[in-house]
Amino acid sequence: MNFLTILFCAIAGMVVGFIWYGPLFGKVWMRVMGHDGPKPTKEEMKEMNKKMMPTYILQFLLIILQVWILKFFLDLGISDPIHVAFGIWLGFIMPTVAGIAMWSGKSRKLTWAMFLTSAGFQLVSIIVFALIIGAF
Repeated sequence: MNFLTILFCAIAGMVVGFIWYGPLFGKVWMRVMGHDGPKPTKEEMKEMNKKMMPTYILQFLLIILQVWILKFFLDLGISDPIHVAFGIWLGFIMPTVAGIAMWSGKSRKLTWAMFLTSAGFQLVSIIVFALIIGAF
């Protein structure tokens, strides 16, 4: 297995996450998570960012695991990486995200926002991984 491909996918996953949960759906996600109050000060933001570094590192490692498992399934001989990625998302990721959203205790509107934002991100990410793996 080509570790550089997996590393490239992990970096791409982080970029997709920064865009998805930043300019695209950041405000929606902040509302879902209950962080739509007053903006933090620069000092508070600096402290929050410092505390987030271990989370970013863990997320990066989890993406590497996710890509490695996707590559494992692709190495079983199924020739179309997009179908494999979509099948994994549909059969495993989407139902898990749906369950988390349904049991979150949030209002119906926030539950749907949570589900659509998270499931959409996961679908886009795994398709990007499949495209990258397929290209290499």
